[in-house]
Amino acid sequence: MAIPDYSAKDLAVFSTIIARAACLRKWSTELGHAGAGSAIEEVQCMQFRDSLYIAGNKGEHVKIADFLQAFGVSNHASFMNCLKYSHWLLSIPFVTRTAVTGRSYPGKFSDQEDITLTYGAASLGHIPALTLNEIDQARDLIVATVLPVAGPLRILAWFLKKFTEAAALPGLNRPPAAAFHYTTEYNGVFGINVLNDSTTVHAELKLLRMLEYAHTKNLMPLKTRRVRVGGLKKTCAFCAAWINRFQPWMLTAYEVRIDLPAEDTRGVADGAGNRPTNVGEAGFGPYVRELFNGAVNSNCADVVGPYDNPE
Repeated sequence: MAIPDYSAKDLAVFSTIIARAACLRKWSTELGHAGAGSAIEEVQCMQFRDSLYIAGNKGEHVKIADFLQAFGVSNHASFMNCLKYSHWLLSIPFVTRTAVTGRSYPGKFSDQEDITLTYGAASLGHIPALTLNEIDQARDLIVATVLPVAGPLRILAWFLKKFTEAAALPGLNRPPAAAFHYTTEYNGVFGINVLNDSTTVHAELKLLRMLEYAHTKNLMPLKTRRVRVGGLKKTCAFCAAWINRFQPWMLTAYEVRIDLPAEDTRGVADGAGNRPTNVGEAGFGPYVRELFNGAVNSNCADVVGPYDNPE
């Protein structure tokens, strides 16, 4: 089934929910192992045709993958369900959590995350609220002392218990890895993909590097025309400078338009990171070689001259 045409602002909201939920627990451990996971600096999503690609800074993709696997994400529908339950659990006021879910548990959106959720409030319409029946079922699974029937219900029970730090239940184990795809490059097959990239390049530039590689290496039968990228934070100043030089070149060379979140009122984050590399840049002129030189990023004043094609 085709993935809906999401805006960059929609993707920023999705990234925000993933960022908070993925660091909330140690998703690679079994029930009974309490405590929060390590912080996640950034999550960015890119819609690339009928696929979503998700990236983090440095090695954060591992925690993102652990979280998605814990829910059993394997396609777009299960991905949206994961966001639905995560947003619900994070949004319940502390004073009513026991009444609603049967447990009091730690975890809420940070101030930075609330800024993005407010900025992209209309995008939450893509994430439906739980029905009364779903809420009742979720509460029953959270407090369950009898092992649920094998299948999707058991996977959901594990996820909900882990999210709320419920005690271990004999026989209720972490689900096996789901069928979402770990990838280093565009594949054109899987709907939900986590970019396997541990470099010090910032998340959005990792995604755009993948976009560039897919076009320069002719990995697609048709041109993409338009991609959208949105994340937890507004692009930092140095990444924005890089993207401002990358966008017109991609449009000129491949007729690809790159959309970032519109009318972005969020503050600009600090940070540099490195420029991406390894896209076959040696076969291009100086403009592209500088964009993809792998050096510590800057205001990109060194990226000058005409947009160039392969030499």
